[in-house]
Amino acid sequence: MTLCRSRWRLGLLVGLGFLAANAAAAFEVGPGRLLVATDEVRGTVFAEAVIFLLEYGPEGAVGLIVNRPLSAPLESLLPDVTGLSGRGDRAWLGGPVSPGELLLLVHSDEPIEGASRVAPGILASRSAATLTALLADASAPSFRAYAGYSGWGPRQLDVELARGAWVVAPAERATVFPEQPASLWQRLLRLFQPLRAAIQSRS
Repeated sequence: MTLCRSRWRLGLLVGLGFLAANAAAAFEVGPGRLLVATDEVRGTVFAEAVIFLLEYGPEGAVGLIVNRPLSAPLESLLPDVTGLSGRGDRAWLGGPVSPGELLLLVHSDEPIEGASRVAPGILASRSAATLTALLADASAPSFRAYAGYSGWGPRQLDVELARGAWVVAPAERATVFPEQPASLWQRLLRLFQPLRAAIQSRS
């Protein structure tokens, strides 16, 4: 057992070293990346948050917290939307900005009207028509709905990144649509914080 564990740790270290040397670009901030909160934001609304970035540029940034499910089901927030009743969809907290606004993340490799591609296989939409279309189609791809979003003004996120408030990490379906959201932050921080430090030490 000890030997197997040692081999696993060695393999992980070798893998991290390879990524640090060859994949620095994957950790650059931008749409389709994850922001993993560090202890710098402890005590704020973003404590232990994992945010999927939708927009990033000179005018600011927009993202969705992907590891905070709400206790209320989606149908209780949208009682007038046809097709939600009985589905059991969970509502998620996207962030503190405009909590009355609903945003969608859709897992699809195909384009969907009213939705824009953020990363491979992940689309985003603010359109109520997109939600209606997804609910009306039994073969529609899976989606998650978020109340509100996380937003930053011009260069605000850059300032937070410079002081170490966030670790930038690549995103994939399993981390954007986590099945175990309660443990996502800790798992990502343990993996990517030392890897990011290794990349920075080589630059």
